[in-house]
Amino acid sequence: MSEFGYIKEVEQSFRNNNGIFTPTDIYNLDLESKWTNVGELELIETKTVSSTVNTDFTNLGNYSTHFLTISQGLNAGANSYLGIRFSSDGGSTFDSNNNYERANYYGGTIGNGTSNTSSTSIIPITSDTSSDRKSGYVCIYSALDGAQKTYVTAHYQEEEYNAGILSGLYAGANRCNAFRLTTNNGGAFTFKASLYGIRNP
Repeated sequence: MSEFGYIKEVEQSFRNNNGIFTPTDIYNLDLESKWTNVGELELIETKTVSSTVNTDFTNLGNYSTHFLTISQGLNAGANSYLGIRFSSDGGSTFDSNNNYERANYYGGTIGNGTSNTSSTSIIPITSDTSSDRKSGYVCIYSALDGAQKTYVTAHYQEEEYNAGILSGLYAGANRCNAFRLTTNNGGAFTFKASLYGIRNP
């Protein structure tokens, strides 16, 4: 028997909590960042890109919810925004047909407004202003669940006090195992993006 219950190793893998843990065991494991809790973020991958049109995430792990952070995003030209498209074949192809729905609200120095459509080829996750750096986050729900559609919510903030809240739905294939960050018009983008999975019970 080890220091941390009836297990041979101190490390504990998620969903594999073999043995009996006392409150002291749990406390000590938590101090060493080895106690797994439902709802924690687990880093899958980080990408830093410069003047790139397409950035693909093909490893989604085994999570029902994904959390993507984007920092210091900058588009190369006006009328170009960063968006998301999904794949059901591991990233061999990404659906660019009008199988997406989206709605958004924006406000700031550019004014306030709303926009929505039930038929578009991409879900936007930033605005299309060219001079401001953008940061924000994206939540992706039930992408790997073949019984549900894939839902997206996002929030972004820009340097000049412009901000937006967006939501979207992918109405194509029910199970999506990869996604692509790309632009609406083929323009290049620079950003750092980190993809996390949220641990489930």
